[in-house]
Amino acid sequence: MGQIPKESMELCKRVDSMLERATKDPDGFYDYAVENVEIVKNAFLARAVVRGLIDPLPELLTAISGIEEEFSEHASQVEPVDDDEEGEDEEDDDDEEDE
Repeated sequence: MGQIPKESMELCKRVDSMLERATKDPDGFYDYAVENVEIVKNAFLARAVVRGLIDPLPELLTAISGIEEEFSEHASQVEPVDDDEEGEDEEDDDDEEDE
């Protein structure tokens, strides 16, 4: 793998972090992805760059840079689903059924 400029790697890391946050709400992410395929595709390509799976061409870095602002807006609105709370809701439902 070739050497990636520091600025480009930082860009990809920021987008990867946004992707991590956005996927905390799977249903919301799915809804967003259906209507924003290119943005999501480029976010996953940024993740591949961060993980060293691909060497990005300049065109890819330009595309990733182009989605950063819009994807940031989406990711910042995501309220992560707390797995513990979800499990408690399911347990409460089970208790109600037993009665």
